[in-house]
Amino acid sequence: VVHAGINNLPKELGSAIASERSGAALLPLLRYADTQMMAAANNAFGPSQRAVFFHDIEAWFTVDYRGVLDNVADSGSHLQDDHVAGQPIVFDAEQTSRLLRAVAIPVLASQLRNLESLFGAALTHAQQSAFAARCFADASGPVDDNTELLSQALQRWRLEAPQPGATR
Repeated sequence: VVHAGINNLPKELGSAIASERSGAALLPLLRYADTQMMAAANNAFGPSQRAVFFHDIEAWFTVDYRGVLDNVADSGSHLQDDHVAGQPIVFDAEQTSRLLRAVAIPVLASQLRNLESLFGAALTHAQQSAFAARCFADASGPVDDNTELLSQALQRWRLEAPQPGATR
């Protein structure tokens, strides 16, 4: 397990990849993306879908919001037959539902960051996600209207937000 800050992330990833590959040639691609959604998609994949997605990928390192480095690639997928390459990945209703539930919390946190600058400045990414998760959990009954949930979350944030000059 590697804990890396954003400033030293490329160096830490390079070291981790080199140790994983034991010095073998590797074409690395560094892309910053939402690893929560990568984890959600990876958890939703069935075995054949995972084989299609990771077919040409030997390693897919992610760093979660805690700074933990993880190789999420299915290490055996790239060794399978080429017949899986290029096949479409089609999710069934249950997989789609799981993905939609997983995206709801990061989307709400993102909307709050865009509407309330203090939300992004006062809370870490993990705290923002936890706040959004509490808003979902505390919503009375099923929330069918995203506008209603966002309104409730904004009201809650304005009540709980640290006040300028106050200490917590």
